[in-house]
Amino acid sequence: MRIGNDEKIVLSLLKKYPVLTKTNLQLLFILVTNKKRDIGKILQSLKIKGLLNEKNIPTKNLFTKEEEFDSEIKLDKEVLDNINNLDEFIKLGKNAKTILYVLSQIKKSSLQFLANFLSDSTRNVYAILQRLEEKNLVYSYNSKIYHINTRGRRFSPKYYVITDLGKIIAKIKMDNKINQTQIDRLLEKTQSEIESMHKVFTTTKT
Repeated sequence: MRIGNDEKIVLSLLKKYPVLTKTNLQLLFILVTNKKRDIGKILQSLKIKGLLNEKNIPTKNLFTKEEEFDSEIKLDKEVLDNINNLDEFIKLGKNAKTILYVLSQIKKSSLQFLANFLSDSTRNVYAILQRLEEKNLVYSYNSKIYHINTRGRRFSPKYYVITDLGKIIAKIKMDNKINQTQIDRLLEKTQSEIESMHKVFTTTKT
């Protein structure tokens, strides 16, 4: 009896974490392999081969050396601490997913930058960031460097940074609704403009 690589990974996850729901298993499979597969079909195949019972618990069948699977899959502590809450993150909308992906590619971002990037109002984007912060997917802080606004008033800008858990969820939740290539292109263009402005500023100052 031969066991496919996807089946080996599913068995490894179920052996180490027997309390996983089907949804948890789907998300963790994406995290571990960076691939999307129909977990339901994989589970059914394992049951037909007698390697899982009806409760998705691995049986004690012995494997040949060629059929042994790697049980050394390791998950980050952030994943393990939140494993029972992973179902909750399925409800993330397109803009929330986009924000997480953008923040996973850059060190920090202001509310205004994200609003401009999404072509949305700061009010809507702020509401999304608040929900992400409540879920411990991002955190915010105020800069110690003061800026001057259009009214000539000093203010301390607020920045948002993705957490380790947020990076994990960003990776898990990437789907066809998020145009990763387009986002990368826009971020690259933005970075180029920032560097050009910095060169002009430095030259002028000198």
